[in-house]
Amino acid sequence: MTGWINHRQVEAFHVVMLTGSMTAAGELLGISQPAVSRLIRELESKVGFSLFQRHGGNIKPTREATMLHREVDRSIQALSRIESAAQGIARLKSDTLRITGTLGMSTAYLAEALARLEDEYPGVSITVSTDTTPSVVDKMLIHQFDVGIGFFPNDVQGLEIEPLSRVEGVCILPKGHPLCDREEIHVEDLAGVPLICQETETQTQYKVLAVFRAANIEPMVKIEANLAAMIYKLVESGAGAAIVEPITAKEMDSGGLSIKPFHPTIRFEPGIAFPANRPRSEIARSFAAHFRDLFDEDFGAGGS
Repeated sequence: MTGWINHRQVEAFHVVMLTGSMTAAGELLGISQPAVSRLIRELESKVGFSLFQRHGGNIKPTREATMLHREVDRSIQALSRIESAAQGIARLKSDTLRITGTLGMSTAYLAEALARLEDEYPGVSITVSTDTTPSVVDKMLIHQFDVGIGFFPNDVQGLEIEPLSRVEGVCILPKGHPLCDREEIHVEDLAGVPLICQETETQTQYKVLAVFRAANIEPMVKIEANLAAMIYKLVESGAGAAIVEPITAKEMDSGGLSIKPFHPTIRFEPGIAFPANRPRSEIARSFAAHFRDLFDEDFGAGGS
């Protein structure tokens, strides 16, 4: 290899590989097709091998080009992560707060916590996103958000999770179900009852199915769903029963659900997450404190 590869040459190579055309690459880069060709020739000279086979106006990447592009693509993704991290660090110095969380946790306490935060920091700029737990974790790990709220796995590397009070699972039934007249639902009551569960290998599904196994009962899992809102709609429509955490159950009930205590107890552990090894802004700390206060008003400080 002779000389140094520069960013412009790599950028041209990447775009040509994506578009399959020197002309299309030039349009995306805002330069002429001959300029793109020149950058590719310069890169070929630097690396010491051909990158494209040229047949008239068509080009085909060589085997070496495909191998090189894998590394280029990894580098570009790494730069994107660095950019996201830099933006997150910059937000620490400004009056902004980006929050992501699961639907039920966000709906239950977020509005009041933000109202209290606004009183403390007038004019603060806030972004809120709700998503599934895996997506919330992913967004936090790449520093797209400052604070996450939800039910997190205990072993997530890269996050610092401050636990909230533990809550106990409930059984939700459609109105008019034969079990609705009971004060509480026991696992034995659900033998032979169609169940709506969270998708396979989630923490919630594991806890629920473990209770059935311990009681030597084969659960009748009818439907698996990845979205909490879908589970509640399915139960409300009469498709089956579900065992869920109580926060989302309360928020999602529009009058078509019967919510009952469930035994044996299944504990869920909500928390407030922050990116690890990164200083927290005063605004993020304040929001977390307000959210915790509101949560403790319903479930008590310290958990059970």
